[in-house]
Amino acid sequence: MPSLSPEQGLAQLIRHANGIDCKPAHLSPSLVRRQRLGPLAYSLGFSEFKRDFVEHALFADLRKMELSKLFDLLAEKEIRVSLLKGISYCKTIYADPAERSMGDVDLLVEPSNFSAAKSLIEASGYAARTNPKEASSAHHAVTLDKGKLTIDLHRHIFQPGRSSVDMKGMWDRAEHASDWNLNVYRLCAEDELILHLLHIARSEFMVSAISYVDIPRLEKRAGLTRAQLLRIAKEYRIQRALKSVLDLSDAIHEMPIHSPKFSRSRQRSWQLLPSPNEVLGLAPLSRARRILLKASLSEGFQELIGFGHTFLAEQREIWQRSRRE
Repeated sequence: MPSLSPEQGLAQLIRHANGIDCKPAHLSPSLVRRQRLGPLAYSLGFSEFKRDFVEHALFADLRKMELSKLFDLLAEKEIRVSLLKGISYCKTIYADPAERSMGDVDLLVEPSNFSAAKSLIEASGYAARTNPKEASSAHHAVTLDKGKLTIDLHRHIFQPGRSSVDMKGMWDRAEHASDWNLNVYRLCAEDELILHLLHIARSEFMVSAISYVDIPRLEKRAGLTRAQLLRIAKEYRIQRALKSVLDLSDAIHEMPIHSPKFSRSRQRSWQLLPSPNEVLGLAPLSRARRILLKASLSEGFQELIGFGHTFLAEQREIWQRSRRE
């Protein structure tokens, strides 16, 4: 059997992480680390990543203490917060928080509490990034830093007008996160799966490979068939986006066995969709391709108009801010 490419080895690791007995013989340490899979690789028997695991275990403890203080402050102001993505998965689809590497902590607050939550977090020593796009009120989140800890504070998972996702309904279905205080929630399993897939689509599929490990685990936890999932996606007008993410995820899982056939999905999106090799190899996508890809995943004119409105609103706020400064 010919030796696997670094990308194929990574795909094999992703399969192995989801219970398939195909432990890769060789991995590219630099690629594994860049794709945030080092700690998980150690748990799967790759001793060369022990340091990654230990570092993440220590940081997970520090992160827990810091977030506990922050959540207590939010509770005092009666601001509900929901865990999103990696920080939520640490106690659900990953037994050990050290296994789930993440570049930041994603938190969701209700839009009416967004400004108050941001101010409180800043008062706790966090500095909002000066990225003009993030500062726009049309943007879905803002990033705040304090030392090694980064928080992405979300008012929404997607820009307004670009889907019919029912965020109020998701808040109504949210459950208390038992490992935190009573003011901290996590979305129900079905909603977590939907928003996880939507986040990958919003990021033009170019997310860390750990997010593709998450997909089968989230599907198993949610207990939805693909048909049920896509029916919900159709109601939210995100079916094309979610179907494309699932197609790509399946292609990544097939990759160690044979060259995945991805042409049909690529044709639907004007051959803009990144290939498994591009995703796993962290190939850069041009800005023009990213914009066209976002547009190609829209369900119809309503979402295209929403996309255009958000883009223009962000650009207008950036221009107005530059004039004031």
